[in-house]
Amino acid sequence: MSASVECIRDIGTAWKVIETAFSVTPTTGLRKDSNTTASATQSTLTTSMELQSALELLINHGVGHIIEEWFLEELRVHLQCRVAPVFTAHFNKELPPDTSVASYMCEVIQELYDSLAPYVLKLKQLEDLVNLYQIPTADNTDYSAVKNSTPTAKVSLLERAQTLFKAVLLPRYQLPERLYALVKRFYSAAMQVHHAIDDAVDKESRSLSDVTF
Repeated sequence: MSASVECIRDIGTAWKVIETAFSVTPTTGLRKDSNTTASATQSTLTTSMELQSALELLINHGVGHIIEEWFLEELRVHLQCRVAPVFTAHFNKELPPDTSVASYMCEVIQELYDSLAPYVLKLKQLEDLVNLYQIPTADNTDYSAVKNSTPTAKVSLLERAQTLFKAVLLPRYQLPERLYALVKRFYSAAMQVHHAIDDAVDKESRSLSDVTF
């Protein structure tokens, strides 16, 4: 077997270790049952020795920088194809007039959180490895070689993922109108409660000030 063929085989084997540990597992909706969550969690339990060997091999062959980009692309596709449609569907249906906006929004946000939590865990695990092994990223620039340049702080993997979450799930100027209406309704009710509490406190204060001790 030639050295080049063996090298390709080794890289492929190492990449499968990375995929097993950090692949974003598709689901049919936001909610996951316990078996699906357990399966997704189990896939991250690749031994540290396997991960170390795989990372070192990929870095040594000059392809370590694509790990972050691959993960973010996997996450983007999953969000766009699976999570976002289900999330926005909640705001494309009529709700009964007596629906509690606070309760409804809490349900939707909790559902979204349950869906994203396993991937946030993987994000943190991958970022820890990136920092531990000093894995280069595609946006790294050697500013020392660029005249009159100023180094900029590297954006962390978690920060890039948070930007991705916002861009896909809450795209500017493309949010469902009903979401705006529900948020407005919620804040209106919240302000009414706030003013009612203020009025009650003021009334109680005036009552106490009339008391002679």
